[in-house]
Amino acid sequence: MSGLPPVLLFDLDDTILDLSRTALRLWAELCRRFAPELRPGTDPDALFAAVGAAVQRFWRDPECRRWGGLDLERARRVIVADAFTRSGAGSGTAAFAFADTFSRERRDFIEPFPGAIETLVGLRERGLRLGLVTNGRSKTQREKIRRFDLARHFDVIAVEEEFGVGKPDPAIFLRSAQR
Repeated sequence: MSGLPPVLLFDLDDTILDLSRTALRLWAELCRRFAPELRPGTDPDALFAAVGAAVQRFWRDPECRRWGGLDLERARRVIVADAFTRSGAGSGTAAFAFADTFSRERRDFIEPFPGAIETLVGLRERGLRLGLVTNGRSKTQREKIRRFDLARHFDVIAVEEEFGVGKPDPAIFLRSAQR
């Protein structure tokens, strides 16, 4: 274990599971799929760019970040409605259908980063104690943990909704490391 601490805390999303890149693939697919049904002349690439910009605007806003991580379905509706409005792609009804499709299909696009699971196995084999600290709703995060059989790799799992605070609050890290 030379050079390694006795305890390591990991994040789930975009550390073990590749959420961002897989989300981009789904957004792009939905733009191609929905464009023919939207306002005439809606370009899938322009719509994808508008969605990407709306995602950035939403998650950069501290107030949106505060509630959005605990209500992803609503956050996606706000994001897509913004993108549709700014790009002229269509109405709120079409935007909500697009966002709801993303929410339904999102689970199937998530995958671990190459080597992530093997890294956890290797660290455990070296005797390290591992913890998982993740923001978001319990139902959403626990579903991902079950789907990829991640619980077996960790001594402690702290989910924001269950814990009461999330990252970057130091309390979730300190309590997880102590446990």
